[in-house]
Amino acid sequence: MKKQIPNALTVLNLISGCLGITVCLQNQFYYVPYLMGIALLADFLDGYAARLLNADSSLGVQLDSLADMVTFGLLPAVMLFKVSSFSMQAFYFGIHFIRYIVFIYSVAACFRLAKFNIDTRQKQNFLGLATPAAAIFVLGYYCNLFYAGHINPAILKIFYHPYSILAVTLIISILMVTEIRLFSLKGNPFSWTQNKFRVLFLIACVPQIIFLDWIAFSTIIITYIFFSMLQNAFEKEKVIS
Repeated sequence: MKKQIPNALTVLNLISGCLGITVCLQNQFYYVPYLMGIALLADFLDGYAARLLNADSSLGVQLDSLADMVTFGLLPAVMLFKVSSFSMQAFYFGIHFIRYIVFIYSVAACFRLAKFNIDTRQKQNFLGLATPAAAIFVLGYYCNLFYAGHINPAILKIFYHPYSILAVTLIISILMVTEIRLFSLKGNPFSWTQNKFRVLFLIACVPQIIFLDWIAFSTIIITYIFFSMLQNAFEKEKVIS
């Protein structure tokens, strides 16, 4: 039975994603971040439990990717769809088919997950933005709109205009399928010599969590990409020298 614990956690991830899609489509916005949080925790714990219980299996790998496709591939696209629908009503935007373009996010996530399963280069670092990280970015963007109450009209006009939403979707989708190297948080993040950029990233997250409310989820992912790029540049310069 213990070998089924990782799979049970993966199923919890999947169920949370399905429920998240349902409540999002029903405009029950307040449930979405909690269901996403449960899914993220389950996604982290299933791999940890598999290693701890020596229960790694090919079935578990496939289940994990399929669950991630629902929770981190389809649910964020539905969230972007709802943001886009709201935006078009707010701006009286007439080109309604544009809101369906956000589902390119799901296509990119599908390619990302499929590639990850067969790419042996991604054991220590990621090549492209991982789907959970992309989903966290979308979660912050989504919650900042529907949870913040009153949003400054200038911010609404700049960041939540239909074309801005489309740009966000395309950028995140490209980051998922590109081969930019991004560090993972595996190992000991408090070992300065080996993980200085990871430590700096974690430190930089603290004030964002304290001061930026829901949008901190998005800014943290931007910070993560920045420090990963900084590490890439530093290591490249080190090799050259």
